[in-house]
This record gives sequence, structure tokens and C-alpha cells, in this order.
Amino acid sequence: MAGALATARSAIETRILDGFDDRTFGREQWERLLESSGCDIVYLTWEWQRAWWEAFGKGQLLLITGERRGKVVALAPFYCRSGMIYFVGNAHWEADRLDFIGDITQTGTLEAILERARAEASDFQGFKFEFVPENSPASELMRESAARLRLSCYEEWCETTSNLHLADREAALAAINGKKLRKRENFFRRGGTLEIRNLRNGEEIFPRLKEFFNQHIERWQITSRRSSFVNQGHRDFYERISKLAANAGWLRFSHLDWNGQPIAFHYGYCYRGRYYWNAPTFAGHLADRSPGQVMLKQLVLAAIEEDAKTFDFGTGDQEFKLRLASQVESVKGWGLYPTSQYSETPVPCDLSAAGSEVAKVYRQAGQAVDVADLPTLNQTIPTPLKSAVRTRILKGFDDPEFGPDRWNRLLQQGVTDSVFLTWHYQRAWWETFGPGELLLIAAERDGRVVALAPFYAESHMVYFIGTGFEQDCLDFIGDVRDRDVLCALLETARCCVPGFEGFKFYFVPDKSGTAKVLAKAAKQLDLSCYEEGEEAAPWLDMAAKPEVAIQLANKKKLLRYERFFLQNGDLRVRHLCRHEEIEPCLRELFEQHIARWPGPVNPSRFLYVKAQKLLENLTSWMADTGWLRFTRIEWNDRPIALHFGFVYQGRYIWGSPSFEVDLAKHSPGQVLIRQLLLAAIEERANAFDFRTGDAPFKLRFASDINHLHHWGLYER
Repeated sequence: MAGALATARSAIETRILDGFDDRTFGREQWERLLESSGCDIVYLTWEWQRAWWEAFGKGQLLLITGERRGKVVALAPFYCRSGMIYFVGNAHWEADRLDFIGDITQTGTLEAILERARAEASDFQGFKFEFVPENSPASELMRESAARLRLSCYEEWCETTSNLHLADREAALAAINGKKLRKRENFFRRGGTLEIRNLRNGEEIFPRLKEFFNQHIERWQITSRRSSFVNQGHRDFYERISKLAANAGWLRFSHLDWNGQPIAFHYGYCYRGRYYWNAPTFAGHLADRSPGQVMLKQLVLAAIEEDAKTFDFGTGDQEFKLRLASQVESVKGWGLYPTSQYSETPVPCDLSAAGSEVAKVYRQAGQAVDVADLPTLNQTIPTPLKSAVRTRILKGFDDPEFGPDRWNRLLQQGVTDSVFLTWHYQRAWWETFGPGELLLIAAERDGRVVALAPFYAESHMVYFIGTGFEQDCLDFIGDVRDRDVLCALLETARCCVPGFEGFKFYFVPDKSGTAKVLAKAAKQLDLSCYEEGEEAAPWLDMAAKPEVAIQLANKKKLLRYERFFLQNGDLRVRHLCRHEEIEPCLRELFEQHIARWPGPVNPSRFLYVKAQKLLENLTSWMADTGWLRFTRIEWNDRPIALHFGFVYQGRYIWGSPSFEVDLAKHSPGQVLIRQLLLAAIEERANAFDFRTGDAPFKLRFASDINHLHHWGLYER
């Protein structure tokens, strides 16, 4: 597979390596290239990449070198599957940062590599590059190279990464020597013998892996989440990396023993001065004593002892990471897709200019259109759709034939009935953010509206209203399990967007059934369809487990926090439902939240003026619905915790909380959670919805976890 391909655009030649054992470019050459690029990413080492490929690899391995004057200047660790090209390490969330290896900044280098990869992929559909650091040259060069190769380029997601600088030894030690951490460690030291062992050699690590896997599996059995080590592939990966990198010097395996028994494990790395937080676990029966926090402290101490420059917490915005971190950055997911063959001659915005009588009717919002006639509107449509479904564009949220009552009745008839899909929430969101062009499409069968697509179009793409900020559950409204109905909605939207390139649907619940029909509809419309991400959405089932809700609200620790305020002053809890009571409290919430999260690390959302405006608009539009809930906890006439949320269809919904930062050590936020649980019990709610995110406090109170998926549909 070694034939060279000289590009017409540059002096770069490309070559496909013969796997990880290529005789001309083996482990040593790989490592030298990685080191010369000044890159400290352990996930790009020969050992890590090979272990990942052997454990998870499917499809065609494509290790592509870029060479200038016979010298390798860059390496792309790719693989191809089902027409898509990815970085090795792209899936299973074992990596936190991925990138090209070497120097891709020289003119034509990245372009040549991408072009060669595209040529090697049969039925090429695009590139998906996950976990690219924001400071990588690839982020800037991607768009330029994509444009030259006639590919569209999208930033598809952004994830927080955080790290603690260790150069200032005193500051680092102060970060891990807080009162809580010392208290947790003291429990174990006073109750027996506490020992930490740090192993570096793979031959020593390998025999301890089974204990590590089993403890991780047991740890997560007590929650509704599954351990990743239930999957044989994940176990294989850690066994392989332990063997392949046995003597590399950068493996780090730690176990914390208490009275001779392992109470916490951690499998990580220390590579080029960067100590990686990677795969931790601890004994579940000791969770209330936080052995995981004790392990974290010991790892930071080990990193300091090794003179590491940085402790890398990896991706995720968990509270414990942000509390200890001194710097927050981000990694991004990029998608590069073939531009539609019609994109050079986009359809004019005024479709009536095409002269079609159907187009004239179609552009008049509120008029019905036979889906079978849609191909006359836009020649990008490959084949006519034969269906009894008719569609029409609503005249915005004030359409006289489809107002809030009809909208919400249709919502209740569908599979996904969420407050975020109500007419009131959707209108408030649109009035607040309103990017692009509003596109509300109703699908009718036999003269009756059976489904509604709450869309907007921006930059040739179509999205759900609510995409991008303060959202947790989005979907079509009504019933789209009939593929003809879903095809009609998608095709109407495609016809209506000049230069259409695709759909991006975020936060679709796995229980809605939309995903199953979406893939079939995409195939019928000749669109590619990809799952592009997933979010956890924890919740507490109060209908099936009412006694659990009461037990959680009366946990010993929560009662202790509340007792402090009761014994040291006057504690009052006010639950407000009417908009005239809530409206005057919003400014308090914004100011308290900003004081709690002033930035630059994880700044308050309310520093963004439109975030404030959204809550103001929601309070206004939902004034008469009975869904609003605002909780104000006062101590000695001072508001110490506030919460803006909803109750909808028996579901008590966690919204925007805040508390007084100067009282943090007394945990007014925990008192707030207790009072919200009690309020939900009092209202006989059937569920307490913590919304998206796997923050530890949510998982601690949740009994179940839903999953919301992100989908992308693109022109082939």
C-alpha cells in the first residue's frame, strides 16, 4: 500500500504506512516525529494508538505520512469506516485530545493528507475529527483546506478541559489541602493504615488490572450507569497498553490501600511533564467517605514529587475538576463533508422567482403543499416523494390556525412531551435568541395536523428551536413514527433553505423513537445520517420509588446542613408560582449566580445578557400556565439560595440554581436541593428531572438516567 501520490497543489508526497509495524516508519520514527512537534499528547504515542486500534479498531487503518523531499514531516493516524474517516482513538471516550502528528502548517501539507485519505476511502462521506485542542494549528487550517478541497467544515461540539499548573508548588499544594480533603483523609488515617502505591512498569501493573476492573464495575452497579469495563473491549485496551508501553516510562497505576484492602485505583499517565487524570475508581461501600477524593490528592502529590509541570484533568466540567484547576481550555469536534453538487448554484431566497405555481403557493406561509409536488421547487431533490401527507409553513407563533392551545395538545399526543417543546418555552427562546429564519412546518394527513417541526435555518443548516443554549430535550412535536410524515417535514425544510447543506438535531431523547425513523428517512431522502454525541440526563423516579425520594430529602448530611441555619437564625423557604411574585426576584438570582461564578473559570451564564432575558421572557410567556416555580430560601431575611425551575406534566424540573458564595462552607445549595425535593413530594410529582449533565450531586440523587442524542443529516 505504499504507492506515493504527488499532489498538484504542493511539493508534499503522501504514503500509506503498512500498519503499526511498517518497516520504514516504526515506533522510533513515530516517537521522534511526535517529540519534534513539541506535542505532549500521550494519546498520540505509538503505544497508545496501537493499543486502541487493536482493542476497538474496525474498518480500514489509514496511517498517512506527508513527506517533503523524502523526509516525513507529518503523520495522520486515521481509520476509515462506512465512508467516514476518523482519528484513531476517536470513539469510546478513552482519549481527551487527538490531533495530527508533526508539522501540518507548511503549505499544502494538511490538504495533501486529506486528499489522499479521501482517495483511499470507497464511498467517501466525510471526516469527523474529535477532541482537537483549541490551540492546535489544525483548528485554523481545517477550514482553509476544506474550502480548497470543496468540503463543508463545521465545528460540531466543544468540550471543557481543565488542568492545574504545578510550577507554583505552594499554590498547587494549597489547592489540594482544603479542609474537606484533609478531613476525608484523616478518617482513613485514624481508622487504620493508609498506604498509596504508585506503579510504573506494565509487568507490575498487569496483575492488578482484574481488581481494578471489578472495583469499577461494582462501583457503578449501585447507580443506574454501567461501568465501561463491562465491555470486553475496554478491558482489552488497558491490558494491551500495559503490555505495549510496559517499559515506556509513562504508565502510572496507583492503588490506595486501607488496612490491607484496596479502596481506590487509578490508571493514568505521566508524559512529557503532564500528569493525566484518566481512569479512577473506588470502593462503592465507602462512597460516603470519599476515597476517590483522597486518591486525587495523592495523585497530585505524586505529580509534584515527579516535578510534573501540569496535572491534566482531561475533558468534563465536573465541579471537583473546576474547583482545583488553574486553567480551563477546550477541545472541539470537527466535521468535514462533501459539499452538495448543487451548492454552486443555490436556489434563490424568493422561490417564486422560479416561475413555478407551486413555489408561489409554497412561499405564502399558511398554504398547504402536496409533498409529491416539492421537486418542482428545488432541483436538488433526487426523486419525488409519493405521500398522502401535506405540509404548510406556519405564520410564526401567532398563526391564527395553530395557536398555543393546538400546539400544546399536539405535543401531549406525541411521544416526547417536554416543557422545552411547549409553545410558551419555544416562543420565549426564539424571541430571546432567534438566529436565522424561523421555519415552523406542520404536517397534515386527511386535513388534520399530525406533527410539527419547530425549525429554524441558519447558514444553510436547519436546527431545532432551542439548539445551543439552556436546552435539555428537543424533538419533533406530535407523532413522526410514520416515515412518510417525517420525510415530508424534512423535505419541505430542505426545499425552503437556499444552498441547503443539512440538519443538526440536538438533545433527541433515546425513548422518543425519532432516531429509528430518522435513519430510514435520511436514506429515503438520500442524506447521510450520523450520531454525533450523547448527553446523560439523570432523574429520580418518584412515582415508582416514593420512599426513596423521602429518604434522599432526609439524608443525614442534608439535615445537618439545614440544622446549622435553623440553629443560628431564622430560616424560611418560599415557593413562588405566580409571575408577579417571581419577576422581582430574577435580578437577585442573576446577581447571586454571577457572584458565585464570576469567571474566568466556568463563568456564570448570566454574564450573557440574553441568558437573563430568556428567564424574563419565560416568566412573561408562562405567566398563566402554572408551570413556573421559583424557590427563595431566606436566612435572617437574607436570600441565601434561589432556584428558577418548572413543574410540567407531573415532572419537577431542575432549572437555574444559585447560592451565596460566602456561605459555601455551610452548603446552602444542599439545603436548596432538600427543599426542592420536599416541594416535589408535596406536589405529588412523579419525577424529579435533573436535566443534562453527569455532575456528581445529580447522580447521587438520581434513580435513572435517560440519554439525549445529537444527530447530523447531510447532503451526500
